[in-house]
Amino acid sequence: MLFTELIRSYNIFTDTEIKKIRSAFVPFSFEANALLLQKGEISDKIFFIESGILREFSFTDADADADADADEKVQTHWILGENEWIYQVESYILEKPASCHIQALTKLSGFYLSKKNLQALVLEIPSLSMVMLNIYEKYLLQLEYRNSFHRIKNAEKRLEVFEKIHPNLLNRVAGKILASYLNISPEQLSRIRARRSQN
Repeated sequence: MLFTELIRSYNIFTDTEIKKIRSAFVPFSFEANALLLQKGEISDKIFFIESGILREFSFTDADADADADADEKVQTHWILGENEWIYQVESYILEKPASCHIQALTKLSGFYLSKKNLQALVLEIPSLSMVMLNIYEKYLLQLEYRNSFHRIKNAEKRLEVFEKIHPNLLNRVAGKILASYLNISPEQLSRIRARRSQN
């Protein structure tokens, strides 16, 4: 189990503590297209992905109906797969309504821990705060990577960077969603891929 292996890899917990941490995390399972978080809700859970892919997205038209299939009106901000953590940072920290959605792109499974239970668990197992600090730092690095990624002006270069950083996701994400993440149209993505295959 990826999650238990991850906790053990820190080498700072006793077997009893590992069992307590593991029991505090709640297993989850979502079907493809299900929403883990909707805009306006409070992001009060941290999710660990064991299997599947998800994205963070928002609608480009503020008046758009929240229809997860209306991808022409969607801007994908984030695509993550196995062994990653996800939460909506601003909503989680400030306890304010989320400004975006988090959606399963494939069947998704893993574990989550509520903010309230995390705070109680850290009081009981103080060394867990080191793990949480590591998770927060990793997430900050991901935010920095995302900001840098979207500053790349050339769409083909953005695709190359995505392929390099997420080789395990490339053939598992629908073209229209990948195009949304790259901030180009599906037609532009098809042309880029066709041009690259010819070369």
